[in-house]
Amino acid sequence: MIQVCSLPMVKGHCNGRHSIPTRHWFYNSLSGLCEEFDYSGCGGNSNNFETHEECTRRCEVGACCFRQPQLPNFLIGYDHEGYDRYGYNMSGLDRTARQVVAFNPVRSGPALFGPNGQVFSGLSDGREFDKYGLDKQGYDRDGFHSDTGFNLTGYNKRGDHDSRGEFDTTGFDAEGYNRAQFDCVGINHEGFNYLGFFAAYVYHCEYLPASHCQAINRADLRREVVSFRPGQTCEDVSCSQSCGCTFQGASYNFGESFEYGCEICLCSYTGVIECNCRHVSQRKEIRDMMPGEMKVYQAVIRDLYLKHGIWEDLARLRAEYAPQANGQFTFLPWHRYFLRMVERELQKTSCDISIPYFEWTIDAGSMESSMAWQANVFGSNGNPETDCVSHHPFQQGNEWVPCLRRQFNSSVTLPNAINIQLILAEDDFNQFSIQMEAVSGLFHLWVGGHMASPFSPYDPIFLSHYAFVDKLWTHWQDRSPSGLPRYPPELRFVKMKPFDISPDDMFLSQQQLCTTYVPVTLGAPCNDTTLNPPIHHQEGYHREGLDQTAQPDQRGTYDAHGYNQHGYDRNGFDQSGWDSFAYGRDHFNRDGFDIEGFDASGYNRYGFNRSQVTPFGMRKDESYLPYVEVEVIESLFDRGYNTYGYNKFGLDKNGFDVFGFDEDGYDKDNCNYFFRGPHHMRFYFFIQQQLYMASPELLLNIKRICPPVTPLPDWWLVQNWMAIDVQETVTVIRRVEQKWASHHPFDSGYIPSITSVKDNNLWLPVTPDLRFCFELHWYSGCPLGTLPVSCPDLCQDTECLGFPNAECRVHHCGACFSEWYDRETSRHVMCHGCSYNGQTFQNGDSVIVDTCTSCVCLNGDVSCAPVQCQALNCKGTVKRRGSCCPECPRDCADGRVHGDSWNLDACTHCSCKNGNIQCRGVTCDHLTCLDQYKPAEECCPVCHP
Repeated sequence: MIQVCSLPMVKGHCNGRHSIPTRHWFYNSLSGLCEEFDYSGCGGNSNNFETHEECTRRCEVGACCFRQPQLPNFLIGYDHEGYDRYGYNMSGLDRTARQVVAFNPVRSGPALFGPNGQVFSGLSDGREFDKYGLDKQGYDRDGFHSDTGFNLTGYNKRGDHDSRGEFDTTGFDAEGYNRAQFDCVGINHEGFNYLGFFAAYVYHCEYLPASHCQAINRADLRREVVSFRPGQTCEDVSCSQSCGCTFQGASYNFGESFEYGCEICLCSYTGVIECNCRHVSQRKEIRDMMPGEMKVYQAVIRDLYLKHGIWEDLARLRAEYAPQANGQFTFLPWHRYFLRMVERELQKTSCDISIPYFEWTIDAGSMESSMAWQANVFGSNGNPETDCVSHHPFQQGNEWVPCLRRQFNSSVTLPNAINIQLILAEDDFNQFSIQMEAVSGLFHLWVGGHMASPFSPYDPIFLSHYAFVDKLWTHWQDRSPSGLPRYPPELRFVKMKPFDISPDDMFLSQQQLCTTYVPVTLGAPCNDTTLNPPIHHQEGYHREGLDQTAQPDQRGTYDAHGYNQHGYDRNGFDQSGWDSFAYGRDHFNRDGFDIEGFDASGYNRYGFNRSQVTPFGMRKDESYLPYVEVEVIESLFDRGYNTYGYNKFGLDKNGFDVFGFDEDGYDKDNCNYFFRGPHHMRFYFFIQQQLYMASPELLLNIKRICPPVTPLPDWWLVQNWMAIDVQETVTVIRRVEQKWASHHPFDSGYIPSITSVKDNNLWLPVTPDLRFCFELHWYSGCPLGTLPVSCPDLCQDTECLGFPNAECRVHHCGACFSEWYDRETSRHVMCHGCSYNGQTFQNGDSVIVDTCTSCVCLNGDVSCAPVQCQALNCKGTVKRRGSCCPECPRDCADGRVHGDSWNLDACTHCSCKNGNIQCRGVTCDHLTCLDQYKPAEECCPVCHP
């Protein structure tokens, strides 16, 4: 049981009168310490120790492996003169001081490239030969020395031995060096490899607590921790560099070739395994996989789990090498290679198997309802008491031990697609990588259970999550302005443990690791031949538990909780409340449509209800209900189409409905696969295209309707080796989180649309704004980041000079202006002047609409924008007649300011208003008494008392 220290604390289940709780200890992964608890005496799990010392020895203290370069003044991967294998120094200059202008990996790890950048089929063992066919040590291509004629093991071509007794039968002397003065790792006395590049590390091991091991990491000393194995001593582990090449747990000699899965590989003399791409793995989004593809993927993971603990070994590997897997510079390349390593294991069954990616930003605002958690995809949340996932497709009849644990944490707010695009806009690798690691951590925390533990790869969702992370890194790499790999040059050739692969060996995912990513929806097939609505479960039973002859299901295949081995109850729903066809218990899918194609408001994709009537009262035969004012309806469909571009039958001018399909179910590409949905996937695809092209400034204008992204807790940073003081990582992360918050304009007043019928009785489906976490304004026609505005009818009484048959349209995205289009082709046309309200204007003339709208005639279009008023810093404002903007009031003479009032004399009252002094006489009340008098300093008389 290797996951002991990551298990939750369980007190046990003894409740009898005679059970007396005893003090035990468990390892708390949140605090990183062993803590005591009251153990009931029976039950529980392995994270349960009788003494504090036993707990500490097992979980807090372990073998800490770390390394430093053998020579402090040389960089790994550079020669004596400071140049790398491409001929460039740290400043990107070659030996003639020319700047590197393109990424031209003449020899770059697992893939080999010709001068034109194309992959060629031959493999190289890493040696370089001169024009005489000799390498740097004087050996020819067959391995024989040009002077002596003997190879490294002491034999010539005739089979004679050189009889040098200082070398053993394997060709190494007592100090471990061969005849070319290289050790079994391929490094000479000075620390340089066969190609002449510095590659030597000195490895150490100490038995330390985890916190002390983390403190060993010192970037200024070029000292890095390689692995930490709690519960083991230095005598139990090996911290040194292994001989030859290590690949998928096996060792190979230099120059040895072998076949592995779908690739032919070779151990190069630099200690790197190079493989030929005979098959490129195409990684699809999980929702683009056909049901058959998903079942095969689930089956090979089941098989891998059953093979001598390989699945658990993969989780253990990442837990032990967490210091390499996490961190600003190794996080992305380490996981890229880890994914490929696992994928190679899966492809032993079939080369067509690829790890699917889970683009969870599609569900950022509704993660709990994601398709990923269906019983037939990745399985649902864990049991509230044990966190165990009762049913998931990776176990079927073979229960996982230990169980797969999840504990969804909906208090964690995940980044949405806009947050991700802002991260992709980062130029610096350090800033990009640390943000991707923080984003990844939030997903770990949301899923919880195993994903929130050091053994996160135990959950199959781990692979699909990191495939998404790697896809994002690929996008970021593609955005490099120069095409050069944006990676710290001093770390580019440092081999990552335990793979002995450097980041430089995997910059080009397709060419070097034989993998590529298929964009969302493009991985799905074009056509589906089964477009009939799904009614019965795949085993032939209706969701109410009846077969097609209305007979009840009495097979007895349901457990005590009412679920079968696939995780579905008698009604066909899993624990998350979804059936295998992605319909919920409320009978609606994630797009809000039921199995018959009607939404919650009762209308289908064309705007007709079950009685074949539209919200505005038109029947399918185009007749109207008696109460309908036909003239009003006709005004909504000017020239046959409403303001959203659809006719009365829900089709646009090209015959496509609101989801982009014609009445036969085909889109513009003549595909029908997404005709029945999920439509939010297609929304996401088109939204992504806009986001990808948008500038950061435009992205920041898009208000979000989900709360800001959750900060990472301190314990997570410690557990994942992100809290070590390497370039003040924690400080960098906290600054990043502050930037995320400032870049998250939150619309707290957003009111979600709950009906598809608009105020004007037109029908439009509810768009997935809440699922995506931002308003799409989809049917406004406005691009993201440009809000629709209310505009006057700029097309009223206008004409296009030079194109009398052109059609006028009011543009209302961000600003108001009119545009002219050819009625036949819908192409934009340029007018020679403007006509508005019976007046003709020349190009550049101002057009008066009202005092608060500034308009101008531009090439036949009247373009308008609201008058921008300056911010005023005065108390109280005034507005002059004929002016749109308020002004600060003017003061009066004699030091009087606006708003002052005073008495000029007893009978005159004055005031200062906007620079003018206004005075008026006091009006006295009419008195009825006979005895009157006027008091001193008063204007009006009063009656005597």
